[in-house]
Amino acid sequence: VDSIENKVGRAYAGWPNRMVVVGADGNVLFATSPSPRGTDAARLRDWLNENLKD
Repeated sequence: VDSIENKVGRAYAGWPNRMVVVGADGNVLFATSPSPRGTDAARLRDWLNENLKD
């Protein structure tokens, strides 16, 4: 069991988390940058809204 200090969680966390959009051809179309503040979902949302228009 982890302590209140979250030592185990920090030691084994899957950081940095990234969000990636991969095209049908296998190329990376968009990737968020790693950040100690977490993943910036707003950047991904904005990219999707701009690039997946009808």
